[in-house]
Amino acid sequence: MTQADPTNKEEDEELRATATARLEDAGIGVTAERVRVLGLLIRFNDRAWTAQELAQSGLGAASDPAAITRLYRTLHLLEQRGVVTREIEASSGRPSLGYRLAGAKSPLRFRCRSCNRLVEANDERLREQLESAGALQGLPVSEGETLVLVTCSRCAAGASG
Repeated sequence: MTQADPTNKEEDEELRATATARLEDAGIGVTAERVRVLGLLIRFNDRAWTAQELAQSGLGAASDPAAITRLYRTLHLLEQRGVVTREIEASSGRPSLGYRLAGAKSPLRFRCRSCNRLVEANDERLREQLESAGALQGLPVSEGETLVLVTCSRCAAGASG
């Protein structure tokens, strides 16, 4: 029998405490399900996650219809109370709804109009310039994902050749 890693246990306890505090701050009743869902979003805060990905990545609910329903209800409640935001996630090639913690920096993405290639850029200066340009034109850049449509060099070369 192997001994549990105390670091993971401490990290899990810290995640539970953080998730519990966020739920309480939002006036949401604390349940084990809500703490687990929010804990996953806190732990994996690098991008927006679909409900299916969350179910497969730690909730053990991927094939249980009732658990999937509870997950969607939990995500909907968290979104209504401003704890999470919902974004269109299209990294798989087809759009789906993803969820991430509210206030988390969303990525700046470039998508090719022709081949749908998606490139993520974590350039804070570029984001600030886009926000400034948008504000000057009366088009504020949203807090969620910022998507810039382009034609990639591969497609541009194919179109001109």
